[in-house]
Amino acid sequence: MQIERVRIEDVYPVEDEYGNQYLSRDYSLKENQRYIEELAASFDQKTGEPNEPPVLVRDGGIYRIKAGNTRIMAMRSLGTDSFMAIIDDKDTPQSLIEAAIRTDTKKAYEPIERSRFEQQLYLFGTDEYVSETTGRTVEEVRKVRRTIESIEDAAEDMTIDRMIALVEFEDDQDAYMEIVNAKEGEWQKVASDIRISREHIKRRMALKEALDERGIKIVDETPDGYIFHMYTNSAEGLPEDLPEQAVFSLNYAVDGIPDNGFLYVPASEDVNPEEEEKRAQDAVLEEEYEKTYASRLAWFLEHIEEDMPALCDGIQDPLNAYSYEIRAFMGENNIPAPLGIEHRIYSFIAMRKPWNFEHEFEGSRACGFIDITNALRSCGYEPCEEELNLYARAEAALEECEER
Repeated sequence: MQIERVRIEDVYPVEDEYGNQYLSRDYSLKENQRYIEELAASFDQKTGEPNEPPVLVRDGGIYRIKAGNTRIMAMRSLGTDSFMAIIDDKDTPQSLIEAAIRTDTKKAYEPIERSRFEQQLYLFGTDEYVSETTGRTVEEVRKVRRTIESIEDAAEDMTIDRMIALVEFEDDQDAYMEIVNAKEGEWQKVASDIRISREHIKRRMALKEALDERGIKIVDETPDGYIFHMYTNSAEGLPEDLPEQAVFSLNYAVDGIPDNGFLYVPASEDVNPEEEEKRAQDAVLEEEYEKTYASRLAWFLEHIEEDMPALCDGIQDPLNAYSYEIRAFMGENNIPAPLGIEHRIYSFIAMRKPWNFEHEFEGSRACGFIDITNALRSCGYEPCEEELNLYARAEAALEECEER
């Protein structure tokens, strides 16, 4: 390597035969434009040069940029005519791309930029070579290659993560194209919604199959003389010891396939239909709340070490998260109570059902349920279907209270 002064007009990014630039950032992005301005402001104002010289590769009578694209862009913005550069004559375009993938020390590349760099490796490298260079598994590399071959030019504006995920949906062209056409910031939610929909269909089909195998008749209305036994929305929820002649009364179905419903069994005495209906609906609420709590708890335990300011905002007195002895000591010695894991746990265990013991939604309880769901969502939590159902009921209860 040697240091030389070069004219900026003789310096170019690394390009292929079609003019595609390998290592240049997307300078149309506002983030990169701001970075150029900040970088230019840090240069020597007399010479218009950075303290750290860019690294160039000689290419005939011109130079290709090995490291320092943004520094050179910043110099161009200042009108710098020439600058001191480190010249490295030993590198090739392939080694330059490897450097871009393995070394990201100046400013982290945007996901799309990094994806474009990685995709260049697929043009001349084996799956094993790309895996070694990028740190991805060979299986992930093979998925990316399949996606690139499938969507061709569309891959240029797609992150590697999205291309890996797309393989999962190859058997469903509509779902596949929905994810391909989604905006970059929305594709993960689109994919998640499709997965949830698939799981719902799978669950409903399994329930229908289990009912058929057990000889449990599906009815639209509960026969006279039957009492409520239990509520379920899955095959796993069907008990092994069901009384004979049990029927499955539909609560909700999609395209004729049961989504959820109630198991009724013959009564040995007279029954009150209204009371049985109330028991059935109360069972739905209990089931939905149990699944809601399980969903919240699983997410909370996975993210418990993370800051959750929205979850802790409702704490009026942070000291309440501690035991009496600790509260007393901190109070006597004017020790502040910074929000920490104790407060996240304190907020989480304070959650209550949005109804009272009679399963009637109450204004304050419904409001608290809505607030905690909103707080968790702002921290990254995605509510389960049952929680969304309860959330809608809680909102309706609040509206009813306000109208009174």
